[in-house]
Order: sequence, then C-alpha cells, then structure tokens
Amino acid sequence: MLNQKVQEQKKISRAIIKAQEQEGVILAELHDNITQILAGAKIYLSTAGTKDAKVKEAIKYPVELIDNSLKRYGYEQHYGNAHWRDRFKRACTIIA
Repeated sequence: MLNQKVQEQKKISRAIIKAQEQEGVILAELHDNITQILAGAKIYLSTAGTKDAKVKEAIKYPVELIDNSLKRYGYEQHYGNAHWRDRFKRACTIIA
C-alpha cells in the first residue's frame, strides 16, 4: 500500500515537471513572437517617418513605447549590438 502511494506521488511529480517544461517552451515562443512583432512595427513606423516631418513627429511617442517594450523584453540584450543595429538601419533604408 505504501509503495503504491509512493509510485502515485512520483507519477504526479513527473506530470507536474512535464507541464512546467511545456509552459517554459510556450513562454519562450511567446516572448520571441512579441519581440518580433514589436521590432517589425518599429521598422514600419520608422520608415513612415522618414518621408514626412509631421508623420515623424506623430510617431515619435509610439516608437518610444515600442523601444521601451523591446528593452523590457530583452531585445536589446540579444539584438542591440552594433551588428544588428547596422542590419536594422539597412533594412529600413531598403524599405524606404
């Protein structure tokens, strides 16, 4: 009887660990998707602001909000180095 309870506890523990691992994978994918969406929105807004001074002024605050969100999600940590900034600027220039 005691052995059966121990086995049940082990089974429950394994199920909890598996669920936590799956949750971690889902959260990592969500994190990546959010940063990609925010970075894409920033590219489009920044591109729109290069052609018209009024538009540039109008999008200044939304771009700041996106920048703050990207920093919060660690985008700068992974993509904020000079190599990625240069690629980002080139992409914006090509789109414009």
